[in-house]
Amino acid sequence: MKIRLQFEKNIKYISHLDLMKAVQKILKRTGYPLKYSEGFNPHMVLSIANPLPLGIVGKQEFMDFELKTDSLSFGELKEKLRLASPEGIVPVEIYTENLKNFNLTTNADYEIIIRTKEKDAISELLAQDSIPVEKISKGKTRTIDLKELIYSYEVLPHEEGAFLKLNCACGNDKNLNPMLLKKAILEKGIQMSAFLPTRTGFYDAEGKGFQS
Repeated sequence: MKIRLQFEKNIKYISHLDLMKAVQKILKRTGYPLKYSEGFNPHMVLSIANPLPLGIVGKQEFMDFELKTDSLSFGELKEKLRLASPEGIVPVEIYTENLKNFNLTTNADYEIIIRTKEKDAISELLAQDSIPVEKISKGKTRTIDLKELIYSYEVLPHEEGAFLKLNCACGNDKNLNPMLLKKAILEKGIQMSAFLPTRTGFYDAEGKGFQS
């Protein structure tokens, strides 16, 4: 069973681990019998398509979970999920058919509002053949090329400065945290007062989404 959620407002400041714990609590509050793994330390059967990076809003986030019953009303389950969810976590839809494996995820769409007076400078940065930036992972620092992880982009005018539509790597093999692009913009000396990203969709290698 797959559920589509929206993570809004201050939820973007919650870590992935704490967000998973929050969703587990929401599922428990529904009162439905949830499936757990077997073994010495059983845990709820729950998986997420791709962790939402800190500081980013999610409009099309997917999670898989399992119930130990087939006797349920999906409308009732959705309503119970809604009532059990805190502000900022919004259950949107439940799917039970044609479910895709999250491991097939290869890329994602982001929409980013950038408060800046240097929209053209951002366009020039993204047009470069290479966008090197340092990434810290597990205590180690290495330089990666963001350009290799950006598949398409469009910089549009916006009342607050610039509106960036971005499709980039998102999956087990390759993954781009858009906050690294914010770092590259700042290192380029481009002035901005806010960088507001929203993840709007996931896709597999064939460009198909995970809505069903």
